Amino acid sequence: MIKSKTVYRGSHPTRKGWARAPYVAKLLQEAKVQTIINMSDTKDELQAFLTTENPEYSAYYNEIAKNGNVICLGMSVDFKSDEFGKKLVEGLKFAASHRGPYYFHCNEGKDRTGFVGILLGSLMGAKKSVMLDDYMKSYENFYGVKKGTKKYTVIAETNFEPMYAYISDGKTAQEGARNYLIKNGMKESEIDALIANLK
Repeated sequence: MIKSKTVYRGSHPTRKGWARAPYVAKLLQEAKVQTIINMSDTKDELQAFLTTENPEYSAYYNEIAKNGNVICLGMSVDFKSDEFGKKLVEGLKFAASHRGPYYFHCNEGKDRTGFVGILLGSLMGAKKSVMLDDYMKSYENFYGVKKGTKKYTVIAETNFEPMYAYISDGKTAQEGARNYLIKNGMKESEIDALIANLK
């Protein structure tokens, strides 16, 4: 399992016009996040947000970036694409060589970061039910979807299950996650370093 208070995922902490941004930025600071894996922006896009003219500017995020502890991946949401896999591995290599706590974010914190939550949970041997509960928190918190409702079930079946199946690929989730990382260019030693950072 992932050590408590080591990995966080969520929405964009400094996106212009993003109502949640100031709350996320505050939580980053309270959690003492040291490394950020930005899955949505390119470097130039992030730089445009890290100016004091931006009403959602975060001095804490900017400091982490200035210290070289932010990687921008500019990923699409197509988790089955080669580009997604290669860029995600680039981000995880970055995490393996930097210290936590870590914050993974895209825009809303449910698609790209939802996938990485399932992938890391699988790699670290989390139970499927725990990963599902974690994944669905995005929909509960962002959209007010209630657990036990039909909508909750449909989202879990439509979004979580395909991601989990893609990562598992007919094996145990833990084996599947490791194979996914290797297939997309991560070395065994880098996977082991990432695991050591997370436990």
